[in-house]
Amino acid sequence: MFSNNFTSSKNVPVLLVPSGIWDAGETLGKYYGKVSPLPFKFISRKKVALTKLTPWKRFLSAASSVWMLVHTLICCYLLAAAYAYRNENYTDNRNKKVATFGLVYLSIYPLCMSGISFAIGFSPLVGPNVINPMEFFEKRLTELHYPNQSSQPSTSSIWLSPALKLLTWGVLVVPIILTPIFVLYDLDPLHVFLHCPQLPCPSWISLLLHLIRTLLLLPVATELSKCTTTLLIVGLGVVGACTKVMLELKSRMESPFVLYKMKLIQIYKEFQIWNVYLNTTFAYRAIPPLVFFGAGLMILSSYGTIRMFHSAPGVLYPLMPGSGVLTLLFLVTLLPQGARTFENSVIFLHTVKRCLINKYGRKREKVSKSLRPVGIMCGPFGMIGRKWTLKMAQTIPDYTATLLLTM
Repeated sequence: MFSNNFTSSKNVPVLLVPSGIWDAGETLGKYYGKVSPLPFKFISRKKVALTKLTPWKRFLSAASSVWMLVHTLICCYLLAAAYAYRNENYTDNRNKKVATFGLVYLSIYPLCMSGISFAIGFSPLVGPNVINPMEFFEKRLTELHYPNQSSQPSTSSIWLSPALKLLTWGVLVVPIILTPIFVLYDLDPLHVFLHCPQLPCPSWISLLLHLIRTLLLLPVATELSKCTTTLLIVGLGVVGACTKVMLELKSRMESPFVLYKMKLIQIYKEFQIWNVYLNTTFAYRAIPPLVFFGAGLMILSSYGTIRMFHSAPGVLYPLMPGSGVLTLLFLVTLLPQGARTFENSVIFLHTVKRCLINKYGRKREKVSKSLRPVGIMCGPFGMIGRKWTLKMAQTIPDYTATLLLTM
């Protein structure tokens, strides 16, 4: 009876994940798998599957996350030692300002990506389990239809696929180019421990030490690029799909048919279960460092873009505005989309309460009480909402201005 009343052969397909996201995911798996092991791959436009990695590749995937954390701790130790003991020799007679900036940068950026890195290295099932249900919700929303019901317009853009592919290529090439340059200018933390004790240093020893430091820094840079690209592709896909689901449910809840509304509530319950899994297995631990250290990286990049123009080596200076633009891309896309998901779910629940309880009495109250707002959970700090976006928009310029005025 329900299908006869509310379904139609002319249903408008609901597209939750744009095709550009799937294209970029296929590019990510195709090229990054040759550089750094990825435990999952995009095998079609509707599915993500685990990759059959050899024991050695599984070890490398987990070891990359651990080594990135160890490398970050070394940077933090050198920063603390430089501040506590005012050690002038730790920079190896290089520009102290540039060396300190490099250590801070190599400390904040890995911390920002630490949650994503450990999720990829130690919880490979999270990716497929989070993305694959989007096909289920697409089918549910497409099949649930009544005459004259219009779907929300797709947010897919013709430039999304080439832009993400270009970014994937760029982030892949950048570590290979910048890692030897970091080592050449002694901006990596390992130069403190791996330096030639003799002056002048024999050329073959100096070359060997530079090669060792490059090989130790390259896995960190590759892991950072892999996490950044994966987060951008998966994050845009998942958060955008969450927003689209809530927009569809909220707009369709204005239907005059009670049975149709109950079907929408059933979809919301299923979506709520998926959202709990997303927050429990990934967002609760990965989002807090991404948000807080991401804001710090944005402040640091803005400071470096302005203050380090004459101090930083010319080949490294583009890294500062480049990382600032990349961080800003995360903050202006993922945060507002996550906030919209939460706000739309709150509106949807108010609509459910108004339609079912106020209109049909207390017998529907249990249905309303079983529903909770959905959204992206930022650890113990709660769901990301509109206040988060406004606070970020206020905090980053304020602290950037303070840093520029005091240093």
